[in-house]
Amino acid sequence: MQLSVFFNICSTVFGQGSVGTEPQTPQVMPGGRPIPLIAIPEDNYFRLVQPPAVLALYEATSTFTVNYLPAGTNVFGDTCIAWPAQAQNAFDYAAGVWANYIRSSVPITINACWATNLAPGVLGHSGPGSWYRDFSGAPAAGTWYPVALANALHGSDLDPANPDIDIAFSSTLNWYFGTDGNPVSGQYDFASVIMHEIAHGLGFTGLMSVSNGLGSWGLGSGFPGAYDRWPAYYASNGTTYPAVGDIDGDGRAEIVIGLGQGSGGWVEFLDDKTAGYAHLKWFQFPRDAYDNSNGEIHPAVGNLDAASRAEIIFGLGRFQGQGGWLFAIDDATSNYATLGWLQVPWNAFLQDGGETFPAIGPPR
Repeated sequence: MQLSVFFNICSTVFGQGSVGTEPQTPQVMPGGRPIPLIAIPEDNYFRLVQPPAVLALYEATSTFTVNYLPAGTNVFGDTCIAWPAQAQNAFDYAAGVWANYIRSSVPITINACWATNLAPGVLGHSGPGSWYRDFSGAPAAGTWYPVALANALHGSDLDPANPDIDIAFSSTLNWYFGTDGNPVSGQYDFASVIMHEIAHGLGFTGLMSVSNGLGSWGLGSGFPGAYDRWPAYYASNGTTYPAVGDIDGDGRAEIVIGLGQGSGGWVEFLDDKTAGYAHLKWFQFPRDAYDNSNGEIHPAVGNLDAASRAEIIFGLGRFQGQGGWLFAIDDATSNYATLGWLQVPWNAFLQDGGETFPAIGPPR
């Protein structure tokens, strides 16, 4: 689900061409912090790559150029060494998958480092080469767009001298370099990890930060990123219902944010502080009648089964005649599979619309 949401965004936004009002002088901001992908030391059979036979059925709608950096240091300060041929083949394959899912007339350039000094447990990290706002073709003024997206909207390369994506992968891990998504136990599927990190490089990330208890967006610039905005919801409501808990078992708490009335039942998942609170996925409450009439979601995150990962329970806002419902989903490892529904056994409360605000205590 995570990738399908992003593909829908990209196929729409990258394909828009020159739209919006003619803005003022384009402004640029450095790429900022890279977004890491942290290894979990257990087998997980969820893969992102498509088998070659499926990929052959698609036609590329964008072009990726990968610069495999030689020995030296990259923009993040990583120590790079020469790339092995198998790793390059897997990278080319993963970039080819992305080329079928987004539309851009401007080639997308990646500087890729085969790094020797990433932190323990870090599979790789990446980020946009830069961010642009107030360029010709920008859909919204005063909003940062990752350079690859800005180029697609602008119709030409705003910064041809520099890469659109900076990316690095650990050279010290037990990688599987095949392109069929079938690693053996104990191996990490390199093509799937590349797919994930290219997504961050394309701008699938947030620009939020926290300092001394105060949050801000735009990496301190005062301007939001394209994926930080939801103008219609901000104008009509803007309420948020956050909850925190370790939904992926890495020992750090993620953030689950329910939205208020008029949000269509959407919930956003953000990664932990180590990952810079990067966006993980959007989840929509699976009941159209409620989403269209109210949509307010009250999440609670906690351990329901004494495993190492937290589950999520969603409470709802008022829903006349059908209130009192709770909905539970499993953790990230299960791809947030449905666990079940529960309705409060109090008929008068239910008929009156019955809002629910769940809480989770320690399992017994």
